[in-house]
Amino acid sequence: MRLYEFQKEPLNAIIEPGVRKVVLMSSAQLLKTTIVTGASLYFLQHDPSNMVIAGTTANTVKKYKNGKYDPTIQLTPSLAKLITSKSDKTKTNDATTQETTVGTFNYFVSLNSPSTLRGLTAKRVFCDEISGVETDGDEGNPIALVSQRCESFRDSLIMMCSTPLVPDDPICQEFAMSDQRYFHVPCPKCGDEQRLIWENVKFKWKVIDGGPSVSATVLSQEKINFNFW
Repeated sequence: MRLYEFQKEPLNAIIEPGVRKVVLMSSAQLLKTTIVTGASLYFLQHDPSNMVIAGTTANTVKKYKNGKYDPTIQLTPSLAKLITSKSDKTKTNDATTQETTVGTFNYFVSLNSPSTLRGLTAKRVFCDEISGVETDGDEGNPIALVSQRCESFRDSLIMMCSTPLVPDDPICQEFAMSDQRYFHVPCPKCGDEQRLIWENVKFKWKVIDGGPSVSATVLSQEKINFNFW
């Protein structure tokens, strides 16, 4: 798995001594799914145990499993041999439960259906897009319920990921209780390390009536090389 620099520390944190929870609060399409996939598959191969992979709804979990998780395993021979065959009637391998060849289970559940969480025991729990979870439902707080799945393990790991939707939503609360690490980028001019904050991004452009424009000369060769449909 090839990682960008900002994706490395969250993934390395899963094997830091004493770390039992990793919280990722980030913008969309940046690192969350990559980290969840990389972390869960790392444990699948190097330290197998029961795992819970949870999403906001059953549909989002299904899309993740069928579109990213399973294909990654199928394309990696060392991982593919760790998953039992769907044709083996003595094993379980369906949309919600995946048995491994060493007897552990991967559970794929919906956080907005708390009943699916009861009765599960897992050493590692991975939750994606927790900001979309209803925390005050009749069956209790799903985030608290899923966290309880691994309470009996002294070396358990919980990963909570989401793009924040509103201030003080579930991922904001989880991040506030963490050590709040931020990714910093040094200025190419002065070397000052800074966080990438959207308000600090400035554009200098010229607006031409009837069409877009940039305040730079575009060469003919560049027009050819950078064309797209």
